[in-house]
Amino acid sequence: MTVGELEAMVRQLFLDESPYAGDRFVSSAEILRFLNEAVNQACIRAGLIADGTTGAVCSAVVTFDQPYVPLDNRIISINRAVLRSNNRVLTPASVTTLEKLDPYWNRPVGVPMYFILGLQTKKLRLVPIPNADDAIWFDVIRRPLARLALDTDIPEIDEVYHPHLAYRALAWIYRKDDAESGNLQKADYYDGLFSDAFGRPLSVASVNLFANLGEIRVPYNGV
Repeated sequence: MTVGELEAMVRQLFLDESPYAGDRFVSSAEILRFLNEAVNQACIRAGLIADGTTGAVCSAVVTFDQPYVPLDNRIISINRAVLRSNNRVLTPASVTTLEKLDPYWNRPVGVPMYFILGLQTKKLRLVPIPNADDAIWFDVIRRPLARLALDTDIPEIDEVYHPHLAYRALAWIYRKDDAESGNLQKADYYDGLFSDAFGRPLSVASVNLFANLGEIRVPYNGV
């Protein structure tokens, strides 16, 4: 479905189909903003977009003597991280686990073997500290590459999920604090339909960036 088709669906369900923009309770710009929020939430909750080929998201530069590597802010989780120079699959770790192995884990310089992740910092920390320039390639779960902007734009997620995006937009509309649209009961109803499709909302802690290599899933533990 295109943005235009999704907007029409939202207006039909909200009974806001006046042909005159000035007579509508909700502007097209608001619906577009709500749809962008909806597709991001769908990806965060359900992990809908897997990617291992988009260079802007799935690769990062490693710099000599710099333990921190910036990550693209569209990454939700990392399924695999490979050091390009030797094709080594890096092992996810946390500060706590590394301290148990070596209390001076943050000092050695060498070929990286481990990494620690943090969504808030948008950085990956390599251990040991790199002894040479290199690169890392990721297999990731991510948010859409670009925001929806035009009526002809199509959400990047599978089309089977497109109608459910309208439910999230309707929930936002009914949460507006005005006499025309405010209705918390209907807002909860449409939020429920969205959650039925994509899962319940995640806490801030659980949305932190994860590593998931094999059966290991290590949450952010401070970078």
